[in-house]
Amino acid sequence: MLAKFETFHENPGFLTQQLANVNALRVGDIKRVFEQYIANKANVVLSIVPKGKPELIAQQDNYTPKFYEPKTTEEVRDEVQLPSITDSFDRSIKPQAGVAKAITLPDLWQVKTDNGIDVLGAFDTETPTTTLLLQIPAGRLYDPENKAGVALLTVEMLGQATTQSTPSELAQQLAKLGAEITFEAKSEYIEIKLSTLSKNLTATLDILSEKLLQPKFSESDFARVKSMVSEYSKSERDSAKFLADSALSQVMYQEGNYSKPWLPSQAELATIELADVKSFYAQQILPQGSKLSIVSDVAQSKLMSF
Repeated sequence: MLAKFETFHENPGFLTQQLANVNALRVGDIKRVFEQYIANKANVVLSIVPKGKPELIAQQDNYTPKFYEPKTTEEVRDEVQLPSITDSFDRSIKPQAGVAKAITLPDLWQVKTDNGIDVLGAFDTETPTTTLLLQIPAGRLYDPENKAGVALLTVEMLGQATTQSTPSELAQQLAKLGAEITFEAKSEYIEIKLSTLSKNLTATLDILSEKLLQPKFSESDFARVKSMVSEYSKSERDSAKFLADSALSQVMYQEGNYSKPWLPSQAELATIELADVKSFYAQQILPQGSKLSIVSDVAQSKLMSF
């Protein structure tokens, strides 16, 4: 959009003027344009009717379109003047590789928080943004015995209502900040990804804190999430890729959670109750053993003060 505005208006920030133009429109302006350019003006009407009901046509055809039939290759072969190309080098000789470009990596810093989170950070000023990845050791491998799918359902529930806000309210808050927060259950970790403008980092972290530490865990949300995962499982478990991945895991690991399919079956999901999710959350969603990766234009000292 910035390139478009620069090309046609010589102003990459023309969006402000465009919005002002839209806000200045009145009903009279719309009517005037309609009367000037649309009402009773020449037009093309395409009338599509149900099969066997030609009487519903808008009106009889009064125009027959002309269809362009392109010439065949043989017909245009003699019309094309092929250029004569003379190479200044021998194409049979492979070019020599040039000198590899040096890559400048950002300086990394590491620290361990008082509550046991290993933090790895990088200072990058290319964009005024902050991106973080929080990995909590509570992935599918930590599913309780005979309760496959608890980690997956727990992650899905963390994206639902909190004790203070509905999902739509949280989504609206993130949209206003231009931020994004996602939860995903991996094999070993629950991964939480956050991306935001650095100036909105505090507000975005407040939303993350609310979603992660104050989940509502309502029965209605659980029933909806469980039904959604069940329907997805029903279709996905029949796919060739899922069957192949499951067979490979079974052959490689033989037993234990590593050997089980990553997506629970209908029977396994049926045994999971909301109490199982609450118990898993209380036991596994802890800072100890978690890993946090951060890339930001904010200095380490300020980041660690949040």
